[in-house]
Amino acid sequence: MIEALGDEWYADEGAIRAAIETRGSFNLIHLGSAMKMDVFLPKARRFERGQFARALASRVSEESEIEIPVCAAEDIIVAKLEWYRMGQEISDRQWGDILGMLRFNAGRLNQALLRESAQELGVSDLLDKALTEA
Repeated sequence: MIEALGDEWYADEGAIRAAIETRGSFNLIHLGSAMKMDVFLPKARRFERGQFARALASRVSEESEIEIPVCAAEDIIVAKLEWYRMGQEISDRQWGDILGMLRFNAGRLNQALLRESAQELGVSDLLDKALTEA
């Protein structure tokens, strides 16, 4: 993967290997734009299988032919709700990201998917709070 990304991207091989071993995440940074991309490896839960099934192919940059799967907004919102909960619900940045995504995607989100996924991950209360605030 590092070879395929070429000189346009920064990728830490050690972080990638650790993410593979732990089913965690790592970052890629596009050097020309300083855009940071979070890459998550799927866990064995139904939620993550659904995330990858719903993901859409997107080019990593205008100049590149490389395409990667990008999760649907609903999946990102629910994942961020879970991270917020795991972080003791104190991260203003995480909560701001959630509210921002809800506002930006207002009227376009699949509410049934949001609620089903939030229920599965045990964050329905946080979703309700975020929808009210957004």
